Amino acid sequence: MKKDYGTWLLEKGVSKDEEVNFHQVPLDLIGISGPNSFVFMVETDGNEEEYGIAFSFDENILNDLIIIDESCENKINELKNGKIPNVIKLDKTITIPLITANIGEEIQNEEQVFVPLVIKKISKA
Repeated sequence: MKKDYGTWLLEKGVSKDEEVNFHQVPLDLIGISGPNSFVFMVETDGNEEEYGIAFSFDENILNDLIIIDESCENKINELKNGKIPNVIKLDKTITIPLITANIGEEIQNEEQVFVPLVIKKISKA
């Protein structure tokens, strides 16, 4: 199991109020994590280790994904309307040029403890 990037950021002294930017983030799966709450995961290299990043976001960001790449509009609308299971696979991997996020609250499940990064905005550049 990969180390959690959000936990690593906290250990390195990054404040929960501090914005963290991510560039060229691939996205192909989106999950529902609660009412108006969505999540996707990516992996990244850092400090000679691989980390897993959980990005958490709301429906506003979900709508912004359509602006980034219109090809995902149908799948996202199905997800918002509850017409498909709790996870969707997009027809193709899209790349989000820029994600601005803050460190979220620690979550503990049966398998691990992790700290999601809460997306505040996404943009084309």
